[in-house]
Amino acid sequence: MLLLAGGIPAAAQAPLVAGAHREIATAVPAAQIAFDRGLVMLYAFNIGGARQAFRAAEAIDSGATLAYFGEAVAETVDINRPTTPDGERRGADAIARGRAAAAAGSADERALFETAALRFDQRRSQKERFSAYFRALQAYADAHPSDGMASTLAAYAGWNATDLLTQGAADDLTADAQVLAADLDRSLALDPNDLGAHHLRIHFWEQAHHPERALSDANFLASLSYDPGESHLPHMAGHIYDRLGDYLQMVAVNRVACANDEVYFSQGHGDGQTYMQSYHAHDVDFVLYGLTTIGRNADAAAFAARDSDYGREVVALRLHDNRGVLGLLGDAITTKRVIAEARSGDVDGARKDLAGLAAIGKNETDLDIATAVVARAGHDDAAAIAAYRKAQVAAGSDLGDPKTHWWTPIAEGLGATLLEAHQPADAERVFRDELARYPNDPRLEFGLAQALVAQGKDDTIPRNAYLAGWKGEKPLELADLG
Repeated sequence: MLLLAGGIPAAAQAPLVAGAHREIATAVPAAQIAFDRGLVMLYAFNIGGARQAFRAAEAIDSGATLAYFGEAVAETVDINRPTTPDGERRGADAIARGRAAAAAGSADERALFETAALRFDQRRSQKERFSAYFRALQAYADAHPSDGMASTLAAYAGWNATDLLTQGAADDLTADAQVLAADLDRSLALDPNDLGAHHLRIHFWEQAHHPERALSDANFLASLSYDPGESHLPHMAGHIYDRLGDYLQMVAVNRVACANDEVYFSQGHGDGQTYMQSYHAHDVDFVLYGLTTIGRNADAAAFAARDSDYGREVVALRLHDNRGVLGLLGDAITTKRVIAEARSGDVDGARKDLAGLAAIGKNETDLDIATAVVARAGHDDAAAIAAYRKAQVAAGSDLGDPKTHWWTPIAEGLGATLLEAHQPADAERVFRDELARYPNDPRLEFGLAQALVAQGKDDTIPRNAYLAGWKGEKPLELADLG
């Protein structure tokens, strides 16, 4: 099991980091170690931690050109947040401070540095900056085929500059997507342990509707041990396990991620800890989603109880514990309150609160789901179905996360409502479509079995799949769905 280097230790005591190393022009070994530490954090989407490490490399050797490059790239590599106002300012500042080092450095390092300068050239539009950075970094990577870091970062740059990965009914890769895939393959041919390449391949093949092609990447990331601050790497394996229907393994790697977060947060409140707070909630979602999907509700409740009020709220909502939801929310008027009120029989109160939330412009998908639940509780099937379908459009495919709004899942609710409205053929289509995205989900298998029985069809296959996958203490009922 690979153990990644932690902190920024003295040069004589620390090996270079496997899976995240790129030799830089420096005469000071400690600067190299700090740079590689930054690269680990970069690939783990711990952008605050990456900034700290690259700045440490600059402090050790102010002439280390690629430390400034890394600091700038840290502000754009996270494909979930590739640009923020503060990040644009910080990236431009890193480029400005690195100019002197780049001018005195090697031609190759100067050329690599200038690719990042294009990304933060504020004279251009955002789209132009992303495109220019990608094209320049891709040209550099093609001209330097032995530079794995350049190929990996070119793929990230391409992701942010590319509108589509697939096209046509067959989900064929676009020309740009083929370039990205080739970049990642080249990086892994150079270093099979390249953390950044494994990370992005998971996103890539998930988005391209072929998660099975990234199973080896998931298994690799799941096999490692991680130092505090690197939690997003084990978490990423969960994306593939989710898409392939291995919910226990998805839970396991995200428990690792959550434990890593806990240790990291206990170490202080620096840039890295601040940045990783939002990803921690994502890790928690995966654990709770996985456990409640297979019916291990007591485990989910116990995990949520030791983590956060957020976790307790969403688990209570998922389990239709309406009293628990209302107790946790207190006087707060939210879509969670609306849903709990409607499910507990206070449909008039739910409608009133929902109207208030709509008037102040709450999240569209949340409002659509709450509208559907209220209509369903009021036995207005047509309105509930319309609201659920609207929610599906508003939410989009949401390929990067577990089931969209897992605590009040849209397709589950839609399928169940269609069954209640005596439209089992439509319900069958909904459950089958969702199972194509989330295989082996016993809740969906149960819904599909119910839809088949309602049509007089053989439900043996989904019924057996439900019975094999469901670990709950009591059988599912239609009212449990959604």
